[in-house]
Amino acid sequence: MGEIHAARIEKSDRLQRVLQVLMAIDKPSSRQIQEIANVCAPSTCISELRKSGYLIDCERQGSIWFFRLLGRVTA
Repeated sequence: MGEIHAARIEKSDRLQRVLQVLMAIDKPSSRQIQEIANVCAPSTCISELRKSGYLIDCERQGSIWFFRLLGRVTA
């Protein structure tokens, strides 16, 4: 299994929409991200944002995942 090929936030409307949801809602669920940002795979988007340096925490409550934007690592 290979490494994820992540889109760059600067060139991805999809990732920018997910980031906007994370900035607007304190702990959106994967379903909220999916519906508001209009993406099919919110967890993949979260992984790609992490590759772009965003610190995103996740928490599972039952069968539902919630995400929180903590900041961004700058090099």
